[in-house]
This record gives sequence, structure tokens and C-alpha cells, in this order.
Amino acid sequence: MVKNQNKKVYLDQGRDSKGRFTTKKVIKKESWFTKKCRKLFCWIVKGSCCMFLVGCSLSKYQVVQEVNVNLYHLHNLGTNDVKLIITEDKLKVGEFYRLKDINIIATDKIEDVKN
Repeated sequence: MVKNQNKKVYLDQGRDSKGRFTTKKVIKKESWFTKKCRKLFCWIVKGSCCMFLVGCSLSKYQVVQEVNVNLYHLHNLGTNDVKLIITEDKLKVGEFYRLKDINIIATDKIEDVKN
């Protein structure tokens, strides 16, 4: 059983009646409002991080291989979307690119085929 779970111990430094430095433990009880604010802040930060990571991974395509000259096989890891694109840009195999950053001449989306 945990006692004083809503209390925090702080070190308070000061001087005693003779002018010497002292350090004593001060127990402060945390208010319900402070707890709620801390939980809300943590929830907002975690949600923002998840949305940022999901948004970044969904919009980028990885270059799997250069099929022919200027013909590339791209794969999106988040949505399992596969594209074949023709571009004048030189892309590196293994790198991630956004489609809007590539000068695309023609594109073809490959449908998911089950064996």
C-alpha cells in the first residue's frame, strides 16, 4: 500500500536563527487541478508526437529499385501503396521522397495482387 501518493517532498534551503544554512524536507500536497493539468499536457504531447510521426511516414515513398532509365519502383511503408513513376530526377535507391517533391512525367499505381 502506497502512502502519501499525492504528496511530493521538496528540499527547502534557508537560514536558521543563528544565520547558518539549513536544508529541510518540506512536504507539499499536490492539488487536483495540478494533477489534471499535468495529465492533460502529457496527453496533448503524446498525441501530437503520434500525429507527427504518422503524418511523416504516410506521405513519403521509398525508392525500391530503378527498373529502367528514369523509371522507378516506389513503396509507401505506411499504406503499402506501390507506384511506378517516370521522372527526370535522379533518385537514390533506399531513400525516402515525397511525391510532390519529384518532377513526375508519368505514374502508374500497382494494385495489390494476392498470390
